[in-house]
Parts: sequence; structure tokens; C-alpha cells
Amino acid sequence: MGLRSIWRRLRRPLRFGFGSAATQSRGSKGMQDQVPTLAERLRCACEEADLLAWYFARHCPGDADEAASTGYIELIAALAAARDNETEESYRALMEAYHKLAWFTYSTYEVHGRSIQDTLRRPQGWFGCLADRRILPVVWGAVFFLSALALHLLDAWTKTVLGDSASAGEAGSTEVLCATLLAACIPLLSPVAWGALGACAALAKRISDRLSAMSYEDNRMRALTARIFLGAALALILDVLVFVEGDGTGSESGSEIGFGPIAAAFLAGLFVQHIYGVLETFMRRISRAISPEGPRNPPTPPPRS
Repeated sequence: MGLRSIWRRLRRPLRFGFGSAATQSRGSKGMQDQVPTLAERLRCACEEADLLAWYFARHCPGDADEAASTGYIELIAALAAARDNETEESYRALMEAYHKLAWFTYSTYEVHGRSIQDTLRRPQGWFGCLADRRILPVVWGAVFFLSALALHLLDAWTKTVLGDSASAGEAGSTEVLCATLLAACIPLLSPVAWGALGACAALAKRISDRLSAMSYEDNRMRALTARIFLGAALALILDVLVFVEGDGTGSESGSEIGFGPIAAAFLAGLFVQHIYGVLETFMRRISRAISPEGPRNPPTPPPRS
């Protein structure tokens, strides 16, 4: 079999399969296979409802009002009915009771059955621990901290090499060229490492508070990488704009008062959410002010008849 025949066989599904009736039928069949059955929906609903009832009985009796207490009793009864009879009616009754009790727990404590389930979930194996979003900021924080320490060691090495080469008059060796290149890159890489470390610290604090309150939701933590990237980018921009004459290690600018590029980069990453929110609000107001249409006024309501 030649390369041309192999290429034709590889292209055939892409040319004729996509959008065809066979592909659509296979896709619809796959979607039907992905729809959970009644038994699976009841099992998931019972697990979350059981956790919510346990949380309410343990943490909320003193703060609960009459509606929440009634919702707790209805949830217990609906749980028993759903476990005895696996029907659509029992599933709907369970979801209604769950909704009544979750309305109180979420509005008061930001806790519902799924958040308790995500909080109590245990990762599987070492890879599961490293990939878990609850532990990911700590892992990335350790990586960026070690990177920052390595950059400081390299900065000391470059200063030593460049100082010795200047005194000895050796300016063309490979070691001197590497030291010169590192001396140019370290002032830009060091704020990135410290800013990302600050963002990781803020994320770890936020996740820790959520876990202690059993209000952690895994779906809300999907933007961890974006938050760390924003912290690193904001720290780099702040270092370039404010500490232009510094060397990225805090040894020149701001050293007299103990506030240099490293401290600024770490604080920028730590408060990246607040700083970015302020910048976004400021830019939105500027865009509205310079817009050719001018500020948009709310529509006038029609007169009452």
C-alpha cells in the first residue's frame, strides 16, 4: 500500500463523513448514549440531597427559619420516597425539596449539595493530587518560588562573571556572553515569577476559605491559569513602567524604603483581581466618554394609561 492510498483513506472520513446523514445519526446516537438514565439521575440527586441534609442538620439549626426547617423535613421525606420508588414523580419531588433547602443554604452560606461533594472529594493517586484544582495553586506556587530563587542565584552569578571579566578584560568568551544574556533577561523574568507567585498565594487563600466553609465548587475554579497569567503580566508591566532603572532584584530602586520591584510584583499578583477590576472599570468609563455615540441613557418608560 502506497502513501497515496493511505492519504486517501485518511481523508475519506473528513471529506464525506462530516455533515453526512451517517455522521449525524452516529452523533445523535452518541448524544442519546450520553443522556443519563433515571437511575443515574436519582443516584446523583440522592447523593447531593443527602449531603445537603447532613450539612443543614449539623451547621444550620440555629440560623434556620421556618421555611428552611420545613424544607429540611420535606427533603428527608423525599429522599426516603426516592430510594423506595425510582420513578419520575419521586425524582421531581426530590428536586423540589432540594431546591427549597438549597435556596436557604446557598443564599446564607453559599453552600449546596454539589459544593459539599466537591469539597469532600478525594483525589486519586499522585497525578490526581497534582491535577486537582484545590491543590494546583500550591503546586504552581512552589514551582514559581523555586524559579524566583533560581533567577536570584543566576543574577548573583552573572554579576560575578561580568565583574571578573571586566577586571580581567575578557569580553568575548562564551561564559561572558551567557552572563550578558541572562543579565538582560533576569530583570524581566524575575517580576513574572514573583507576580505569578502572588497570584498563586491569592488563589490558595481563596480556595482554602471555600474549603473550610464547604462552599468550594470545582466549576468556578476553571480560570486558575488565566488568573496566574494575569498576575504575572501585571507584575511585569508594573515593573517596566515603575522600576525602569532597577535590575529586577530590588537592589537599586526602592531599596532605601524596603519596597522594590520584587515586593511590587508580588503585591500585583496577590491583588490581581482587584487591580484588574479597577482597570477594567476605568477603561470602560473612558470608552463610554470618548464614544461617538456618547453615553447611553436608559430608555424612557412608556406613559401609564
